[in-house]
Amino acid sequence: MMIYIITAMASLGALQIVSNSAAFQGKFRRSIVGSAAGFTSYGWLESYGTVTSLWSSGLEGDLGPFGYVYVVGLVSLLGVWGWNLFSSRRYLVV
Repeated sequence: MMIYIITAMASLGALQIVSNSAAFQGKFRRSIVGSAAGFTSYGWLESYGTVTSLWSSGLEGDLGPFGYVYVVGLVSLLGVWGWNLFSSRRYLVV
């Protein structure tokens, strides 16, 4: 439930920041920005649901040994990403 609240707050915050810009004062442009924010938050929540479903299935053994391989791989990728972020002090490591 918390992920839905965080996603809604992030979308509304981004819309508030963009709506203060002079470039998005028209109704048409605001509707485009609102649609893009809705589409992005929906895509994020759909991806989040898929990952958590695979994660729980892998941990419960429903996917066999390959589920454990998936979980270990995902944790490894997150660990490497975190280490690169920590060691380079940047958001995007190229």
